[in-house]
Amino acid sequence: MFHEIIQKLTDKGIIIIAAAGNQGETVSFFPAAYEEVISVGAYDQQHKKATFSNYGSRVDIMAPGVDLIAPGLNHDYLFTEGTSEAAPIVAGTFALLLQQTDSIDRWDEYLTDS
Repeated sequence: MFHEIIQKLTDKGIIIIAAAGNQGETVSFFPAAYEEVISVGAYDQQHKKATFSNYGSRVDIMAPGVDLIAPGLNHDYLFTEGTSEAAPIVAGTFALLLQQTDSIDRWDEYLTDS
């Protein structure tokens, strides 16, 4: 049922981006494991895969995900990490790219290894 909803959304041109998961394995983590979803892993300050980040053929793209500063409670800040922190970086980047083009037909070129 959930997969069907994702398929319907992507058929309408909606881009879905999700965290790949933090098990440090090639495990399938849903919804990121669905083919229609852009799966985001995390890398560290040396641009190497974060030790916790899931990886493998179902991870489409990597983004910063280690020692990120995020807003906390009571006007405070905290350090955080994870693929859930990397995914919004990719989502924001895609939003900026989408402003520059009227078509999502070219997104695959950003996600291929070629």
